Amino acid sequence: MTRIHHDFVVVKTGHFIGFAIFDLLLFNWKKNHKVAIAIAVIFALTTEVLQLFMGRDGRLYDLMIDSLGVMTVYFLLTKKFIRV
Repeated sequence: MTRIHHDFVVVKTGHFIGFAIFDLLLFNWKKNHKVAIAIAVIFALTTEVLQLFMGRDGRLYDLMIDSLGVMTVYFLLTKKFIRV
């Protein structure tokens, strides 16, 4: 990973938190971990692929950071650290 700009850490933290919240909302709506994770990860993948056609770079590490946010919520929900 290379540092792209001076707000790199802030932007990547936003990816992580944004997808964590997205997954939490999806789980609250669907009441199913597998469905919520699948939707969130497919959305993350789709946005990264679409960026390739919109004059931006789709980045694999953005997909990994997004997925890490999703999996963190899954872990917190399954271990009962947070309740929905």
